[in-house]
Amino acid sequence: MATIWTILLIIYAAKFEEPRREGLLEQQRNEKVSKLDGPLVDRTPSMMPDQMEFDHETVVSHHSEEQEAPKNFCSQVRFALQHITGPLRICLFLFFSKMFTVESLVSVTSALTKNRYGWRIEQVGTLGCINGILTIPISTFIGAMSQSVQDRVLMTWLVSIATFGMFLLIDISDLFGTPTESYNEGNIFAVGERRYVMGYLITFCSLQAFDSVIAS
Repeated sequence: MATIWTILLIIYAAKFEEPRREGLLEQQRNEKVSKLDGPLVDRTPSMMPDQMEFDHETVVSHHSEEQEAPKNFCSQVRFALQHITGPLRICLFLFFSKMFTVESLVSVTSALTKNRYGWRIEQVGTLGCINGILTIPISTFIGAMSQSVQDRVLMTWLVSIATFGMFLLIDISDLFGTPTESYNEGNIFAVGERRYVMGYLITFCSLQAFDSVIAS
């Protein structure tokens, strides 16, 4: 497993390049300057040159004061909240949901498979190994696709696939009682071993590939 992750690290370092992007603060500053420069241009016929120069200096100084980094922690928190845009809030929510789902799946795997399906430790470890082996090529493929496909398209598909995998893990038969300590074997709505493994792999791999889109 360590060898596979080392190969993945080498591939990332050699093939993937981070595009040069404009920062959030610089982008918002440019938008504000463009909005405020519009009225100044419209008033040029009725304004004297010295007045235009004075107003422009006032606007620039005002923006420079706004973009000064806050010094204390509370100011930094307010500064961050003021500059978090709507799309960024959605991205953070999806990232939190992804982390919560993955950690929930991983943390309950050992206890659930042992008590529900009677698995041994070797079987649980094998499932985790398969997860790691599948995650690497899928994440690499999604990362490569993010260079040519819009991020929102990839994120929509990955979240949809993960949602489908989560629905496979919902055992409706447990809501109506379980006569045994295991699961309702033979019930069409019960989550058996094959269905659990399939739903687990689909959810885990799609959510891990979601990181490739966020990182891009």
